[in-house]
Amino acid sequence: TSRHAQGAFLDVHALQASEGTRVRSARSTAAMGQPEESRYEYRTLAWDRQSDGDDTMVDLVFEPRVAESCVHEVQGIQAEGPGAASGVSLSTRSGKQVSLYWNPGGPSTASFSDGSVLDGALALTIDGKAWASGASALSSSERSWSFPSPRQHGIIVGCERDACTIDVEGLEVVQAGDRIRINPDGRNPNYRIQEARVLAEGRWRLSLDAPSVLGRGRIVARTDGDRRLEIDFFLITRTGYLHEARVERESDGEWRMIEHAMNVDAASTVIEVDEGLPPKQEVEWVRVVTCVAGDSVLLEPVRTPS
Repeated sequence: TSRHAQGAFLDVHALQASEGTRVRSARSTAAMGQPEESRYEYRTLAWDRQSDGDDTMVDLVFEPRVAESCVHEVQGIQAEGPGAASGVSLSTRSGKQVSLYWNPGGPSTASFSDGSVLDGALALTIDGKAWASGASALSSSERSWSFPSPRQHGIIVGCERDACTIDVEGLEVVQAGDRIRINPDGRNPNYRIQEARVLAEGRWRLSLDAPSVLGRGRIVARTDGDRRLEIDFFLITRTGYLHEARVERESDGEWRMIEHAMNVDAASTVIEVDEGLPPKQEVEWVRVVTCVAGDSVLLEPVRTPS
């Protein structure tokens, strides 16, 4: 229950948890100074378990709500065999029936205790209608669905920073509203596609909902064989925000991957790259970007059955 908004609640349904899991609750504050000095105060729920090296699973359903709950009943759908797949079945007070199947090990196949089989990553049914993302097929005891082009891989062949566009080769079907992941096996930023335009067969120009430039500045110092660069601009580095992004020289587009970054003061950023970036002129402007030509992309669009 909320102490600040009357009638505001968060319902937490625990569907399943590994043996030995305990729920803890404690007063929490901002991670700066003493707790008594913080004006930011809330209560934390934490699921705690002593592991012997095995995987821990905690399946939860959250319903933030004002006044009455929309959920009438919620139950977990167990996956059969080893793996991290799981599902949930819920009904609403208005009579809607929802089933969701998740297989983070996709594109493998996962079977569930209600007789459903998912070929891929994620699928949802609502009153007999189905949607999927990254899945080619879903079947139940009553019917089956297939989804076209569930996982499309491509390569970035060009970036227009100011226009927020990338040119991509290898994709089959793209629509405005789809989300695309860049370097899915690495940093994995994702963007909403605002517009998709065909340039040639198998080549698309995609307008993204956010710029690919995280910041820019001048290199003012170099050490460690040009692998450690100091930039005269403050870029947020907390929580690994810049890890596996690229630092790109504006004059010629040459780039290196960022392995580590830190803020030594409020006016500069130190970044460490995978290999040295030798200087080519006295004053060099660089920008930190999320993608460059040659990066891989993955499109797992939300689709209805074919």
